[in-house]
Amino acid sequence: MGLRERKRLETRLRIEDEATRLFLDRSFDGVTLEEVCEAAGISRRTFFNYFSSKEHVAVGKQPPLLTKDDFDKLESFSPAQGSLPQYLYDMLTKKRIEEAKKSDNANLDPELAESIRWRRSQIIERFPSLALSKLVSYEKLRSDLAEAVCKNLESHPGNRSTDMEAMEEAHLIVTAATTVQWAAATSAARRGRTLNSTKDFDIALVGLQKIFSAIEPATPEPTAETTKENRP
Repeated sequence: MGLRERKRLETRLRIEDEATRLFLDRSFDGVTLEEVCEAAGISRRTFFNYFSSKEHVAVGKQPPLLTKDDFDKLESFSPAQGSLPQYLYDMLTKKRIEEAKKSDNANLDPELAESIRWRRSQIIERFPSLALSKLVSYEKLRSDLAEAVCKNLESHPGNRSTDMEAMEEAHLIVTAATTVQWAAATSAARRGRTLNSTKDFDIALVGLQKIFSAIEPATPEPTAETTKENRP
C-alpha cells in the first residue's frame, strides 16, 4: 500500500470512528455534520470526498454508484457483445470491488474496523429509519437497473432468454445479479473480510447455481402463459 493510499484510508477510518462514536453517545439526529467534521479534524469538503451524506457514514455500505454512462451502456448492449446478464453481473462486481478498495479499513486497523462494524449495527438497531433509508436506496438502484434492462430487451430481442414480458424478465435478470452481490457481501461480512476480488463473487455465484439446479419447478415446464394465469 502506497503512502497516499494509506493516508486516504486513515482519513476515512478516522471519520467513521468519530462519527459512529458520536451517533451512539448522543443520537443520529442530535449530531450535526459540522460536529462530525470537527471531531475528525476535517472540512466539509473533505467529508464529501469520502461519504455522500451523514446517513452514509452512519450505515456504511451504500449501493454502487452508477453513472449515466453505465446505464446508457446497459441499455445499448447488443447480443453481438455477449450475454446481457453476464454484462450486468460483471459491471456490478467491478463497481463493488472498486468501492471496497476505497473503504478497506480492515487491513489498516482490524480491531478498530470491527468496532466500527459493531457500532453501526447498534446505530441501525437504535435508529431503524436509517435501515429503511438504506433499503430504499438499494431498491431504487434495482428499479433503475430493471428499467434499463427492460429498454434493452425491447430494443434488442436477441438478448431475451424467456417468453415473459420484457419487464418481468428484466426484474429476473436484475434479481439474479444483485442476489450474487448480496450473497458475496454477506459471506464476507460473516468472515470479517472485505470484498476485493472477483473470486469472492464467483464463489457465491457458483454456490447459488448449484442450489438452484437442485430445485425443481412445482409446475411442469412453466411458461409466460402460466405466469399470466397466476397473476391476481
